[in-house]
Amino acid sequence: RATLPAPFERVFELLSSPALFPQWLAGCQSVEPPTALRRGSRIRVGFGTRAAEFEIVELTPPNNFGWIERRGRPGNHTYFNLGFGGGSTNLTMKSVWEARGWWARLFGELSRRKDAKRFFEGVVNNLRRIVTS
Repeated sequence: RATLPAPFERVFELLSSPALFPQWLAGCQSVEPPTALRRGSRIRVGFGTRAAEFEIVELTPPNNFGWIERRGRPGNHTYFNLGFGGGSTNLTMKSVWEARGWWARLFGELSRRKDAKRFFEGVVNNLRRIVTS
């Protein structure tokens, strides 16, 4: 959980606009198509030499946004919940990973917590930088 010094409508716009993903999503260099999203939309997110495909599974403006990775790290779910905090936004993020096979389950148990924490901290730091500049 984190607090961002911006109205939650602005934070939701940053999170749910594909063209803005490279500004806050660590390692993201491109998003195709960079058009408006709806539930069920699929977007290709480029991370240098590798790419992922996200399917939007939650899109309830201005509070909830989430995706599941279909390619890249299949089964990885990421959800954002935004709440009113005066002139600020309370951001809660949840990452759920469905292991595909015993090797993936073992690797996930060893690395999941550290990666989720690093991902969350990166997103929060990037969003704070954007809304305060």
